[in-house]
Amino acid sequence: MSDAHRDFVPALGKSGSLDRYDAAIALMTREKRWRSDLLRFAEPRPGERIVDIGCGTGTFAIALKQAAPESIVLAVDPDPAVLEIARAKAEVADAEIRWFEAMGDELDGIDALRQCDKIVSSLVLHQCPMAVKEAIAAQMFRLLRPGGTLFIADYGEQRSLLMRMLFRQIQLLDGFEYTEPNAKGCVPVILKAAGFEAVEEMRVIPTPTGSISIYGARGDGGASGASDSAARSGPAVHSGDHGRGSRDRSHDSHDHSHNWARRGVRNDSRGHDHVARHVRGYIPRDRHGAGQALFRGARRRASRPRSSSVFACQSLLFVAFKIPLHV
Repeated sequence: MSDAHRDFVPALGKSGSLDRYDAAIALMTREKRWRSDLLRFAEPRPGERIVDIGCGTGTFAIALKQAAPESIVLAVDPDPAVLEIARAKAEVADAEIRWFEAMGDELDGIDALRQCDKIVSSLVLHQCPMAVKEAIAAQMFRLLRPGGTLFIADYGEQRSLLMRMLFRQIQLLDGFEYTEPNAKGCVPVILKAAGFEAVEEMRVIPTPTGSISIYGARGDGGASGASDSAARSGPAVHSGDHGRGSRDRSHDSHDHSHNWARRGVRNDSRGHDHVARHVRGYIPRDRHGAGQALFRGARRRASRPRSSSVFACQSLLFVAFKIPLHV
């Protein structure tokens, strides 16, 4: 099916205003927090080809280019309206980025995207039907070079009653059918099924619209250095390390793209034991022990999240932005 005949959920849902997209995302998702974490994990380097699938208005693609000006950033989105905004923002930022209008699961015909070093994606999968989520994951796997890395920031498992209630706003905007699998923790399962290795949930960040998770994974055929390093370094999270994993700074000089596997997991939502039990059901452990690093990190007591009153106030602002809360 051609892109022109395929439907997709627009950036702010089918009832949202694109003019308010950047402001709404900044206000309602703690954008600076999760984007800065995602950028740190992605760790763009000179000469790398990085593909941003579902780039939206280009905020993260521009951040990648600014962090590594000599990298090659290629950004994909099916919505011509958001790409127009993205191009304008990139021009103002003097960021040279190649833009492609295409669906995230129909990229095999774009030669420039093949054998890329890294793929990133932000707030895309929760807007897709399950079959499309799976197709996009499979597409990402095909595009990556062997051993390349994937980083996703999206709404993940909603582990507390508060996060579940706040996530209802997103479900009303984007549809329950599309968003419910994310709320139940489907993303790691989908990535594993697509063939990715060392799948980890690396951050859980509470926001006024539910918790956003950052996931990392490695393409097929890469060196096992990331998982082996996590296993050799012992417990991934220690008291006083603020959830960033072992203090061991050593890394494989032949492959710098796997540093994320040694950083452990920081769970910024409630750090109760039940979190680890839920995660265990969705993220497979690999034989190298990277999964164990996840579970240890999930059990660690996290930094205190924002109070529910703050989330409630910000949710009222969401309504004040006049974004319709109906499908």
